Order: sequence, then structure tokens, then C-alpha cells
Amino acid sequence: MAIMKLFYLLLLSFAFSATALAQSKSKDTVYQAVDSMATFSGGESGWVHYMVHNLKYPPEAMNNRDTGRIIVQFIVDQKGKVSHVKALNGPLLLQQEAIRLIKESPRWIPAVKDGVKIACYQQQSISFRLE
Repeated sequence: MAIMKLFYLLLLSFAFSATALAQSKSKDTVYQAVDSMATFSGGESGWVHYMVHNLKYPPEAMNNRDTGRIIVQFIVDQKGKVSHVKALNGPLLLQQEAIRLIKESPRWIPAVKDGVKIACYQQQSISFRLE
């Protein structure tokens, strides 16, 4: 199973994106364009470590031979908390696992716009493959 997790790790695609939905600095504003995007605590190596230790290819998805690249969209708020997590594509079982991974991730380092921590949309792609 450790080899399988390592294989999945190698297939992970990092696709963080961030464009302003509004120019207001209200607490309720969620941005897409920022000066500094939200990042996972521990950076890319921390994210990889988290994925290696937490990714679980759903057994039923393995039996069904489900594969694909799941794009997950979510918000990282001003305190680094993840919310509004949704998968944008892919087989349901893989979507559910990708959503679980993002929801259970530790706090992130929030995005910054004009020197202020802000809520920001993020996207993460996670690839699932079988051989």
C-alpha cells in the first residue's frame, strides 16, 4: 500500500489559482485574484507529506477501475480555514475522496491582498490512476 501511495503522490497535480470578485475589503468578500495566494502550511513539501499519509484510493473505485483528475474548488478564509469544498468533475467516489482530503487538511496560510489577509478561492487537482 505504501508503494501505491507513493505512486499517487507522483501523480498529484498542483493547480492553485487565484481574481477579485469584488474590490471591497468586507469580511464576506471572497477573492480570486490576490497579491499572495493562500498556501498549505509547510508549503509544497508539507502538502506532499499530507497527501502521502492521507490519500486513500476508495476500494470500490479501484474495483470499478475509476481513474481521473479531480478538480476541487474551495475557499481558504482569513484564518486559513477551508470551507465550501466541492469537486468540479470526475467519478463520484474519487470526488468524495478528494473532497475529504481537502476538508480534513490542516489550516492554510491565508491569501493576502493589499497587505491584508483575505478569503480566497483555491483550486487543487488530484490525479487518481491505476496500473
